[in-house]
Amino acid sequence: MTPVDVLGDEQTSPADQPAKPVKRGNRRSAARLAAVQAIYEIMLSDAPVDAVVTDYMVNRWDISAYKTIDPDLEFDLIKPDKVLFKALVVGVAAETPDLDTVIHSALTGKTPFSRVEDLLRAVLRCGTYELTRRSDAPVKVVIDEYVHVARAFFDDDQPALVNGTLDRIATTLNLKG
Repeated sequence: MTPVDVLGDEQTSPADQPAKPVKRGNRRSAARLAAVQAIYEIMLSDAPVDAVVTDYMVNRWDISAYKTIDPDLEFDLIKPDKVLFKALVVGVAAETPDLDTVIHSALTGKTPFSRVEDLLRAVLRCGTYELTRRSDAPVKVVIDEYVHVARAFFDDDQPALVNGTLDRIATTLNLKG
């Protein structure tokens, strides 16, 4: 029996389709997304930074743990760049007050930092940390990556807020690249 999709069209079975190469994601992009999630978790739970980092690296990135829940589960988990992930989480956690000062000065008058939602703060903190404390990625790439991270969580104007804020930080600090 051939599967039928919701519109009533017949679908070909996976065996009928040519094998496509699995697209591998960017490990650095995955590290940025995971770092934002870890920072958000730390913000909400006040969990120790080392415990959260260890939990992500040991428990959350092991696909075999997911296979115990559903042995038929098939997906390709992109394992984040552990070095970048740890550097971001530890660095952001250690420098949050300084990062918040930089972010606050870059926000426009319409959006006071005290009113920024926690998850958006995590995105801005990670992006600001990477822009101001690391130089291993071009400024444009860093900004673009955190705009994409914001899009993963928000539909509204928040990605544009991330873009504008990080761009102002880069411009104010005369960051190049």
